[in-house]
Amino acid sequence: LFRPYRAPRRLHAGDAAELDDALAEAVSDQLLVPDRDGYTFRHALIQEAVHDELLPGERIGVNAAYARELQQRVDAGERGIAAQVAEHWLAARDTAHAFDATATALAESTESMTIAASTRPGERLLELWSQVPDAEERVGTPQHQLCLALARDAYDLGEAAQPIRLTQSGLDLCPPDDELTRAELLALRGKVEQRRAALDSADALADEALEILEPRADEHAAQGLLADALALRAVMRRGDEQRALYARAVDLATKSGDAGALSRSLSNRAAWTEVDD
Repeated sequence: LFRPYRAPRRLHAGDAAELDDALAEAVSDQLLVPDRDGYTFRHALIQEAVHDELLPGERIGVNAAYARELQQRVDAGERGIAAQVAEHWLAARDTAHAFDATATALAESTESMTIAASTRPGERLLELWSQVPDAEERVGTPQHQLCLALARDAYDLGEAAQPIRLTQSGLDLCPPDDELTRAELLALRGKVEQRRAALDSADALADEALEILEPRADEHAAQGLLADALALRAVMRRGDEQRALYARAVDLATKSGDAGALSRSLSNRAAWTEVDD
């Protein structure tokens, strides 16, 4: 059974009794506060002052020691602290371990469906990607597809600038042979532009996506994406053309079995279809 308050003792190289006396004095002087993870600084400014007193080599050593200690808890199943562990690995200048811990934090937030918590570790992974030679193998997904997943989350959170940046990065990184991902990135970017009321831009992006998807309309994997692109294009159309686009989008989404695409097609049709006088 892990005892968080034992961590300082395990990390301290000196006499245990002296350490206990020092911790008790720090708590008495209101510098430290006991908590479930052992001890924490009462105020961030105190933490900064202590941090600034350490020499660069000491900071690396302390952070590496705490990273190793906390990593054991992550490895034992306490994945909720993985992001904290990643920060210690970064401060210890161990990029590979920081990358792995960040990937664990992203997986944990994704599995627990805490979308808001997934964006920060996801962005950090992208920042560290070029510094880790086998990044794709460590994460289990290509970088451009990670950009797409993060852009989806940011869009669902109602963000604008972040999904634009992420979809552009995804498009820049997307290999020519991954047409479906490129089309999805274009359509998602179009939905962001639609949300921003930049309808001409959204229409142009829908056209780019449709150029890729229309020749693949009979492919099951492409039908949900094609439904999204058609619904996006329909926003800028009126009358019979608009109704026909929405009808086809709903039909394709139904055939694809993609409940999300069907829901989006129906919602867009209800929200954007021109009402006849």
